Amino acid sequence: MQLASLEQYVDISLLQQMKHLLFTLSSEDKQFTERQRNSLFGQDVPVSPMEEQYGLNYPGEVLERYEERCGGGERQMRAIMLALAEGKNFLEGSMFVGRQLEQFLRKVRLRAEGDFYLSCALFLFSDKEGEKEKLRSRICRYSFQETAEAIFAIYTLRDEPDAWEFAREQAVRFFGKDRTIKAYGNERLYEWFLEQFYYDIRKYRKQDANLLKSLLELPCKYVKEGSTSWNRFLEMGYTEQEILYLNLSLPENAKLPDVLELNSITMERMALAGLQMLFNSEHLEEMHLMALCKALIIRYMKYEICLEGKKGILESLSRKVFIKNHDIYKYLYQDREEMHIPEEWFYVNFGDENWCDIATWMNPDEFECIFARSLYFHLSSDIELWLLNFQKSTGRSYMDFVWIKDTDEVKQTFKRLITEKKCDVVELFQQYVEDERILSEEEMSEKWKIMKANIMDTMKKLDHHEIFRFWEAFDKEYGICKLGNFMGRDKIILDDVIIETSGYYRGHCIQRLDFKEGILSLDEQRKLFVWVEQALYRERPSQYEDFLYSFLTDDLAKRLFPEQSKELFWVIRDTMDDGSQKQRLCRQYYTDEEWEAYRNEEKRRDEEKKRKEKQESLCRCREEMEQEISTAKDCYEVYDMLSKRFSKLRWSDDKFSVCLNLFRDNMKICAKIGKKAAGTIAECIVDEFRFNRLAWCEVQEIISKMEVVHDGNSED
Repeated sequence: MQLASLEQYVDISLLQQMKHLLFTLSSEDKQFTERQRNSLFGQDVPVSPMEEQYGLNYPGEVLERYEERCGGGERQMRAIMLALAEGKNFLEGSMFVGRQLEQFLRKVRLRAEGDFYLSCALFLFSDKEGEKEKLRSRICRYSFQETAEAIFAIYTLRDEPDAWEFAREQAVRFFGKDRTIKAYGNERLYEWFLEQFYYDIRKYRKQDANLLKSLLELPCKYVKEGSTSWNRFLEMGYTEQEILYLNLSLPENAKLPDVLELNSITMERMALAGLQMLFNSEHLEEMHLMALCKALIIRYMKYEICLEGKKGILESLSRKVFIKNHDIYKYLYQDREEMHIPEEWFYVNFGDENWCDIATWMNPDEFECIFARSLYFHLSSDIELWLLNFQKSTGRSYMDFVWIKDTDEVKQTFKRLITEKKCDVVELFQQYVEDERILSEEEMSEKWKIMKANIMDTMKKLDHHEIFRFWEAFDKEYGICKLGNFMGRDKIILDDVIIETSGYYRGHCIQRLDFKEGILSLDEQRKLFVWVEQALYRERPSQYEDFLYSFLTDDLAKRLFPEQSKELFWVIRDTMDDGSQKQRLCRQYYTDEEWEAYRNEEKRRDEEKKRKEKQESLCRCREEMEQEISTAKDCYEVYDMLSKRFSKLRWSDDKFSVCLNLFRDNMKICAKIGKKAAGTIAECIVDEFRFNRLAWCEVQEIISKMEVVHDGNSED
């Protein structure tokens, strides 16, 4: 009901049960009055009805037996009296037997003398003007000490003529500097007050009610940090978390004309800023805040309106949440599945011993997993301190887990232990070698099965010097060629050093070689080269030459093998096809004089190749035309073919010349030519003259020799 401050004075659950009983037993179809609809306590249906929880079936029975069934304290009497007052229009004589109601009211009147809350309830119930005036005077003269008392008095007198003046004075005081309640769990007090006096606050112009105007902003506006209202609340003793809580919770239930829509982009922004602030807080004032956070996450799991390109609030919070408070951590972790909380939110710094306290309530397997993933997440952390804290929290060394678990988290942590030299993998391998000599196969499997799996996974990629040390130790004991069998993966060395690309036509080819210059010394790189060269010759002989070429083109070759690399170049140079690869290699190993001579020879060979190709092309062209001439039926068909060739070859000087020579040769045999063919040939010949490729006398000579026949018929 969100009336925590009143709950200590009035049994609100019993109040709701009694009101519900009166309503359900009323024989007439009566409507709720405006006062009932606007009740501070609402009209909620109780979770457990009076009949079910206490076995009390009618109001008179409640008045008679509430002390033995419901508890006979002041809270219960106030609740029942308040229910009678709020539901008095539903009261009927049949609900009571004899003088049950009169006897209860007599007890109330006796106690009301010294009970503020009973006085208020009796005022609401009474229809006697004299009694009401007496009670009104008592309420107004009462020396209020608590916010709950002041708001209850406002609630009681809200229908009085001077209700606003009374309410304004008390609310400014008890929602302000004399406030005795926290915002958490008391939202209904604020909602109800703002609902009842919304228009009065809006119309009021004096400065003494500025606090009430700021309160009215809470359900209707985004009260941002640093704003006038925000600072006013701080001056009145509200904390930042209280302001945030009210601003985010009041819009949900407040019935105001301009209340914020829950699916508005403003509410989305408020929720995002609020969650980020709360989740990153070192101190949490009240767990009510976490219930609000949960509600906001679920409500805005998917935005109604996308916010800055993000589809939901968890996406918006990505990389913005760094939990510092243990209570927040525990709450979110325990409800992580329902709220879909990203796991990285729980990756905390276990170098801080205080964080290891979560091991006291978290499942051991889950703690070990979170610890390992947090360690991977905090790469720059002091791993020795983390391991010490882990051992204090669990009573076990982390290496114990490496022997019994082969999860991804354990493997990641194991590798870090190795790379930061907290675990000597070579020493561990020597222990394996010794055990292999003395233990049976079954005993080896039982002891080393999981540890070997972890070693296999962490040692398979040469990305740290400690891994090279392991490979070196393995080579010494078993030979590097057996490393793949031990690791359960073929070509482990080749795949780590040779970077391949795949092409549609050439298949797999070597793009580059990675001899781990950043982590290995020159001597170690030489040893790695020997391993790779031997493995490639043995396992991929088809790529051997490609490997040597790739190695020689790398500057590393000269640094590793200054003399041998030059000798190797001379060996493979003549086996390579001419092309860019060979040129690149030659440029790298030739002196400047050798390179110049090589380039001149390449140029000469290219020119000779082009000359031969041109000559062969002209010969083919002449042969094709001669073939067509030989198959022609008569001279007209010959010249028709040649005219087409002239048009086609007019922009190719050499081939045009071949065609022209054939034309001249055929003119000596027969000069008769069709009109159309003659026109085409004449046009092409004149073009040759125009572009200075034929002299005018040659043009005249050719044209003068042509005997043009109109239709290609010699009889014409």
